[in-house]
Amino acid sequence: MRGMTKFAMAGAAALVATTATAWVLTGAASARAGADDDQATSILEDYSYPGAAAILAEHNVKLTSGDGHIVFGDCTVQPAAGRGRISVRTQDQGDPICFDVLAAKGLLNLEVPAVYEIDARRSTGAGGTSAEAVVTTDDGVTTDVPLLLDHTTSVGKGIDDNNKPTTLLQLQVNGA
Repeated sequence: MRGMTKFAMAGAAALVATTATAWVLTGAASARAGADDDQATSILEDYSYPGAAAILAEHNVKLTSGDGHIVFGDCTVQPAAGRGRISVRTQDQGDPICFDVLAAKGLLNLEVPAVYEIDARRSTGAGGTSAEAVVTTDDGVTTDVPLLLDHTTSVGKGIDDNNKPTTLLQLQVNGA
């Protein structure tokens, strides 16, 4: 009987080892297949802007990343109570491009070419106590522009037709 127990235990150990090896190999093959799959997604936040491709195609606005407190908006709809709005005018588009400010602090990294005017409006509860934009020229001259709240701020060709066109790179609001 003792010999049978040792034999049974050895057999059970071999079965466990074989099953574990098969599971590891199957898992490794699945991981490789998933890594090769273009549909594989990461569970880590990449801070990319949702819907950015459609906004770029329709409005020529490249939204890169942000904290979610400044979002692409619809200029034909009044912002909801408690929201501020930043409107951007470009030489390429007749209608303004709007961004809704959802909190007292916010950040949005983007690229909007040929900007000449930025209008930052705040409302109760949103819009912060100060705002700024970062713009650059084709020559690579980058400038931080303090935005006058509840007023229009001219940049690039909006200041002088002889100025170089500017690309808007960042919008930021700061609040209490």
